[in-house]
Amino acid sequence: MDIFSRIFWGFGLLLAAMWLIIVFYVLGTAQDGVLTVEAMEPMAESLREYYDFIIWFMYPWMALGLFLFIRFLLRIFNVGPKV
Repeated sequence: MDIFSRIFWGFGLLLAAMWLIIVFYVLGTAQDGVLTVEAMEPMAESLREYYDFIIWFMYPWMALGLFLFIRFLLRIFNVGPKV
């Protein structure tokens, strides 16, 4: 596994863990097993701020994934330089 793959997988794991924590946080506000808009309304601003922060990391992560996918396809079909 090369450095690009390690960065992609490691950072993906970090992003997944952060999203899982957010999901548990939101689901913790469910009342009698029902998640309502009224229960989530106080969290709206903090969730929006989290999204505005994390989006700066999601786009480079997705670009790295696209790079790895294109490199994978080129290697599968034996196109381009053999690196």
